[in-house]
Amino acid sequence: MIFGREKELEELNTIYERGGFRAICLYGKRKVGKTTILQEFANGKRVVYFSALESSGKQNLIQLSAAIYKEAPVSSESAKLFKKYDEAFRYMRDTFARERIVFIIDDFQNLLSSDKDFAAGFKKAIDNVFRSTNIMLIISGSPEKIMTDAINGEKSPLYKKFSAQIHVEPFNYMWTAMMVPEFGPEEKAIIYGMTGGIPGYITRIDRNASLKENLVKLFLKNDAYLQAEPDAIIRSVIREPAYYNAIIEEIADGAATVNDISEATDLDTATTSTYMKPLLNMGIVKKHTALTEENNRKKTLYKVEDYVIAFAHKMDMNNKYLRGTVDFDTIYDVAIAPALDYYMQDVFHDMCIQYLEEKNRQRELHFKFERVGRWWGKDKKTGKAMELPLFALNDSDEKALYGKFKYASEKMDIEDVFDLMETAKKMKEYDNKFYIVFSKNGFTDDVTEIIDGYKNFKRVTLEDMYSFF
Repeated sequence: MIFGREKELEELNTIYERGGFRAICLYGKRKVGKTTILQEFANGKRVVYFSALESSGKQNLIQLSAAIYKEAPVSSESAKLFKKYDEAFRYMRDTFARERIVFIIDDFQNLLSSDKDFAAGFKKAIDNVFRSTNIMLIISGSPEKIMTDAINGEKSPLYKKFSAQIHVEPFNYMWTAMMVPEFGPEEKAIIYGMTGGIPGYITRIDRNASLKENLVKLFLKNDAYLQAEPDAIIRSVIREPAYYNAIIEEIADGAATVNDISEATDLDTATTSTYMKPLLNMGIVKKHTALTEENNRKKTLYKVEDYVIAFAHKMDMNNKYLRGTVDFDTIYDVAIAPALDYYMQDVFHDMCIQYLEEKNRQRELHFKFERVGRWWGKDKKTGKAMELPLFALNDSDEKALYGKFKYASEKMDIEDVFDLMETAKKMKEYDNKFYIVFSKNGFTDDVTEIIDGYKNFKRVTLEDMYSFF
């Protein structure tokens, strides 16, 4: 059994046991583990496994022919190269008859990109060829937006042709930690922040080496695997990435609105918005809105959502002026290590949200919230900017949870706590108010004394976040 993917395998096996024709779409980010899941699922079953190439239809038909003949052996004299996909699909129907066969098409996006008519032809195959069989059809691929548009877009030929969709998500910080148990809490957090919980990246971590050694190997050396990965991700969809990389770099450096990004890249806002769309569709950049004001277009911020890309860009910005002049260890000590706390701010925020969501599922908070996020705005009296990094609500019961976090070498002090309470006081009144604070390095004595004296207040250290699971 593969680590952490029991739910996906159980769903696939349940569908398999039902028998009859079934069409399933498995999708998720690069290196998230889709192929590993399919290979584990295929064990002990009759499977035609076809991994589509980023190539011509002819080359893919050669691959498909080989995959079919591997499961339905024929003599070399009888074997022939299928010249059309429909011909191959009909051969499968006629050869396997009512046998329970799993037909897997991995990297399905390559077929869509290499042949604009493939989706329409595949729709006909599902309706006229496969539907009468006992075949379990699984397509798998990325980026997520391409796959979901292909099967959920109302104008797509494949709309409503798949009975199940399985989204393979990256591991959260908790599952990531379980893959690298040798490291301490802060090291585990940084590993999560530089891999984004993607198993294919986490497995590159040398568990017998230090965090510094791993970071140098994966991001700084000339053949560093994760240094090259952002370009590979972007080029999988975008052929001319220069402007896209510029936008990503500015967002990673703190530009959060379209106006900020436009100014930083010297692009007008219309052009910036145009370039932003593919980045949003690919899940590289995400649009965030203030909780309770989701429809307020003026309250929209953008963040680099793909941690590997964010980390690589941020670290490259910090060290590129040193490359070629000093050794990699010096680059880490001078340019990388001092920047880690700053980079980890957004990562730690996401970790706090994940912690709250897990505690909410376990009903271990003061109340069960219905939604969680962040809020920002202005003080109506003074016009001063206000921010609430963590905000959870149960609108039905008029209950609110106000939160703040600190990822720094210093402990959270009483001023941080008072600032949180003051912000909460200036927001909409809720009948029941609760508070939570997170800190990487703990809390000063006065904070501990005050918080521990109130039932509606909770404090959580980074070590606590790794000790409850």
